[in-house]
Amino acid sequence: MIQFAFAQGAISLPVLGDVRPWQVVFLVLGGSGVLFSLAFLLVREPRAAALPHKAAAPARMAVVCRFATVVAYLWRNRRTVLCHNLGFAMLAFCAYGTAAWVPSFFIRTFGWKGRRRRIVYGLLVMVFGCAGILFGGWLTDRWLKRGKSDAAMRMGIVAATVAILGNVYLLAGDGTLAAILMVPSVFALGMPFGAAPAAIQEIVPNPMRGQTTAVYLFIVNLIGLGVGPTAVAMVTDYVFADDLAVKWSMLIVGSVASFAAIALLSPA
Repeated sequence: MIQFAFAQGAISLPVLGDVRPWQVVFLVLGGSGVLFSLAFLLVREPRAAALPHKAAAPARMAVVCRFATVVAYLWRNRRTVLCHNLGFAMLAFCAYGTAAWVPSFFIRTFGWKGRRRRIVYGLLVMVFGCAGILFGGWLTDRWLKRGKSDAAMRMGIVAATVAILGNVYLLAGDGTLAAILMVPSVFALGMPFGAAPAAIQEIVPNPMRGQTTAVYLFIVNLIGLGVGPTAVAMVTDYVFADDLAVKWSMLIVGSVASFAAIALLSPA
């Protein structure tokens, strides 16, 4: 899309007027997102399933809880909630922090430019990242059926462990080899995206699910998207003071975040 937009140059659109190539990219991607969102019209609202007795809502609880009630409930279960939210936030920290710099890694380390790095990394994420999401959900469900109530946390630990081992791609001496070795890392960091938000809903009453999920997403995105990419940049600038050392920054930030995730999810 970037290549196509810049090949066209600035274009003039009704109402919007002159639009620059980088703006065209956002318009096209945003428009496609709106089209895909129409698929939600085909989704039927499921009936609320019965919750485990430990998370059952009191009979007097309103259909929609006040946020203060949600906060009070989360505070009473703060150990589990905090370990869950922060643990998966650290995995997001690793995922977003390294993902933002993968294109620069290929440019600075192997001299890849143009379409090559975009197509290679895009395909890796599309295929193996999506496969990781599905596998993470399947693995969590499998463990739940075996009576492991901490299945989602176990899955997160597995994902973090594989991500740490998968960082070996940053040490490869060849770009093609690095792309191949990146597969386990991309797969592992995709695993929590489906199971983690579903898990938080299993430990709260039905009327609190929406608000607790919102809290979870706020924390994960604030730490993962908000801090992860910046952390890699800061280590590159202030620790190594060398743009070519970005791979070492990615290795340090990714490994530290993954170890933190393991430490947080283990006692949850």
